[in-house]
Amino acid sequence: ATGSASICMAFAALASQLLPTRRAAITWAAGALGAMFLIRALADTVASLGWLRWVTPLGWIEILHPIVGGQPGALIPWGALVVILSFLTIVLAGRRDLDSGFLPSRDTAPARTRLLGGHLGLNIRLNRLTLLGWLLGIGVWSALFASVIKTAAEALSESSAFTGLMGSLGAQNHRVVESLFGFAFFFIAIAMAMYAASQAGATREEEARGYADNLLVRTVSRFHWLAGRVAVAIAGLVALGLAAGFFTWAASTWQNTGVGLPRLIEAGLNPVAPAIFILGLGTLVHGLAPRLVPAIAYGVIAWSFLVEMLGSVIRSPFVVDLSVFHYMALVPAADIRWDSTAALLGLGLGAALLGAAFFNRRDLAGQ
Repeated sequence: ATGSASICMAFAALASQLLPTRRAAITWAAGALGAMFLIRALADTVASLGWLRWVTPLGWIEILHPIVGGQPGALIPWGALVVILSFLTIVLAGRRDLDSGFLPSRDTAPARTRLLGGHLGLNIRLNRLTLLGWLLGIGVWSALFASVIKTAAEALSESSAFTGLMGSLGAQNHRVVESLFGFAFFFIAIAMAMYAASQAGATREEEARGYADNLLVRTVSRFHWLAGRVAVAIAGLVALGLAAGFFTWAASTWQNTGVGLPRLIEAGLNPVAPAIFILGLGTLVHGLAPRLVPAIAYGVIAWSFLVEMLGSVIRSPFVVDLSVFHYMALVPAADIRWDSTAALLGLGLGAALLGAAFFNRRDLAGQ
């Protein structure tokens, strides 16, 4: 884990010196991580291409196998790459101008007016790169977990502690593979809830910084602007769920887990309902007390995660019922709970509509 983190940090540090903007640096670093992962996935999928593990830093981490005995020689390219990238970062930091990157940026660019015909298209355009980053992150996490699912199932097949943990989280199926998939999608649910909270916070930030004024002083009503932001965020959540299910299936097909694409797509879409509830709650707070949006949205997620992790210790049903993840089944280890899903969707959408109505009546609030 330390090796993967150090390599990612080294790539990100170098990108921060090469490129002039934070967004460009994040895009470049995420692209490098995606390329490294795709090469490793290809090496793990096609037996004749196993040598490609020596081409990607993520492959070096896999080759090490510190627990079961691997090849310590993989430490050499890993250490050399981290040292070289760190050295280049330090050198470039001393040679570039302040507030700029080592690579020159263009002062002019051709006009790009796509999606600028209305406020909904503008919302999509402003959030497309953010969504792309989240799609890449969730896709990489899903595929990485799925690529080792069979090995992990064999290691945990006799673990009573793992069985107890999955039981406390609500897993009903005793197949270890499906329980592990359910465990993975539990963390994907947390990530999707974080995305929903970030979208609610970003909407509040646009109001606080005065960006929304450019639209609201024209023909766009407050209700339609906020409703458009919520609609784009919901579409993003659905896309994240589909990506999680698809990438999990794609990375696990060669292991013959017995879990098909439809079931994993269902597991990927299952966390959408809790995330929409978080989004709706954040939107409601935005309409009533906008400065509290980040604290409440992220606070509910943190509380819910803590309650779920301590579920086997907490005996109070009242406390457990306050977790938003308590109402989400661990698909495919359990069947989806349609009643709870419908309730979360209804509460989330209702809260969002109320938030938009309150936002339509109050004064705009800055920092």
